[in-house]
Amino acid sequence: MRVEQEATEWDELAEVQFKERAEKIERLGELGAEYRQIEEDFREDWAKKQDKYQEEPEKQKKYKRFLIRKHELGARINRAEAKVAARGMEQYQILELDQIATREDVENSIEVASAELYGDRLKDLREAMGEEPDEELKQRRLERLNRTLGLVEEHIYYKYRENRRMDANEARQYERGRTAAHNEMVKQLNWMNEMAENYEVERMTCRDFVTSEGYDQSKDVGGRVGERMKVDRSMVERFFSKAYKHQVNRLIKKLERTRDFY
Repeated sequence: MRVEQEATEWDELAEVQFKERAEKIERLGELGAEYRQIEEDFREDWAKKQDKYQEEPEKQKKYKRFLIRKHELGARINRAEAKVAARGMEQYQILELDQIATREDVENSIEVASAELYGDRLKDLREAMGEEPDEELKQRRLERLNRTLGLVEEHIYYKYRENRRMDANEARQYERGRTAAHNEMVKQLNWMNEMAENYEVERMTCRDFVTSEGYDQSKDVGGRVGERMKVDRSMVERFFSKAYKHQVNRLIKKLERTRDFY
């Protein structure tokens, strides 16, 4: 009798857990759709007014900044809810379910558009870090913050440099370096967002991004995680390319002039 009772209790517990998991899966899907709608609303709102302010660049700039902040708020709330809903789930399943980023979203996404605010947000973060009472921690964090442009330039270098004149071993080393450079750039932006929250200033972007570190293709049955990594990398690249427009353009021109000599 006791064995039967325990078996029944286990069955009931399993049923509850199954139901909770099903609800989480459904909720993540809903939040993913909601996030995509926020992105779409941002693009539509900007398209409606973009031409109106074509002859008034300052008004256009102010309005775009207003729109970015408006839609970022909804996006941040959405991602906070998704984080709660995803507790206890594997990253691969989470990324397969939310599907918050697709290739056609990149150029006109909120994430890339928020580069418009990067200068002000970076200044606020630097000032907040400067008030850190722990001197050693302050210096360590400021030093890392100052490496941001260098990490972006490293990514651009690997993207535009051709490897056609390398032998197999050199090509493998180049590929490892390229992947590491991409991941470090993405991790840097995620870290800056973390620091912004820590010092209670505005984040650089409304969400964090996925790197390819630890990626296991065998677990990525539908290929959606791999696609998400590519989209996120592209978004971060476009974000920083806008944020550091002059420096990045200057580097690209230099690489294009010299690429035939590698």
